[in-house]
Amino acid sequence: MNIGATLKQIRIEKGFSQKKAAEKLGLSPTWLSQCETGIEDPGLKLIHKASKLYKIPVPAIFLRSLDLEDVDKQNHEKFRILKPLLVHIIKSIWNV
Repeated sequence: MNIGATLKQIRIEKGFSQKKAAEKLGLSPTWLSQCETGIEDPGLKLIHKASKLYKIPVPAIFLRSLDLEDVDKQNHEKFRILKPLLVHIIKSIWNV
């Protein structure tokens, strides 16, 4: 699960520059960059703030962040099929 990379994707899809998003989230652009690249853990407080800013629910952020390592090996094939569908549904509902 890479929450930071997902937050970056959503930020870009919503049309925010890193500088503008950091300003609205009350963060330094450097720290936001470190969260988006996996150097720092964004934590739940940032995820909640980003959820409000980007108008996407926290569970949808977590669902978009799931990757193969988060799924039992026996369910890898199912996940490969479902992941694109989940992302598509999330994008179509919340316009990201």
